[in-house]
Amino acid sequence: MKNRIFSVIAVLCLSWISVCAYAIEDIRDPKGILGQTDAFLGNVSFQDAFKCEDKAVYEHNVCSLECKNGDSDCTETCEPPTYSSSTVIVCNPDSVTIESRSGEEISQMALSSATYDYFRGNFLRFFLAELSIEEMQKILGTSAKEGYVEIESIEWIEHVLHNGQSVSGANVFLTLYGKSDENGFSWIMPLSLAIGKNVPVIAQYLQFNLFPGFFKTPSDRLIAFDRK
Repeated sequence: MKNRIFSVIAVLCLSWISVCAYAIEDIRDPKGILGQTDAFLGNVSFQDAFKCEDKAVYEHNVCSLECKNGDSDCTETCEPPTYSSSTVIVCNPDSVTIESRSGEEISQMALSSATYDYFRGNFLRFFLAELSIEEMQKILGTSAKEGYVEIESIEWIEHVLHNGQSVSGANVFLTLYGKSDENGFSWIMPLSLAIGKNVPVIAQYLQFNLFPGFFKTPSDRLIAFDRK
């Protein structure tokens, strides 16, 4: 098994601008966890959320599991990590421009204060809005016909950066349920996503784990951020 499946930054629609065409609309949150994350992050104004030259650096990992005796005896091995960064390069009262670099690839996106407010400044809400059936097809290598997401639980964490600094975070566990074909074949995909507070919003996304019960190494992980 590999956790190569996707990087939130690399594969999801990268901007907070518009929801993907095939977004999963059925988001089930029986425990009110989304509201808990809103309260955890607090009410941060757009002007305080983004400052020029805010920067976040991420580590991306591709790992595999070799298991014996079913899932009871597994060894995790990871390829050398890759890195990406995002920097706020243009600041206006009602919009910012963010430049992302990954290897030789460079992209830019604009984010308006209206879009930021729509998602309540909460990357988890953006992530759920962008999660799409189309992406499920890429992840599972099958034609996903329909599906829904259930927000299962939340845990409070201290996310440690490369310099030893810690960021208070909320790690949210989700399960994606899907129906792939006419015969009713179903799939289940657990994942977790952590967000942090008291950091520039460009660094709010702390880490992402696919199949968190199996893989110990996150697919994506914030390792550094900077605010001038």
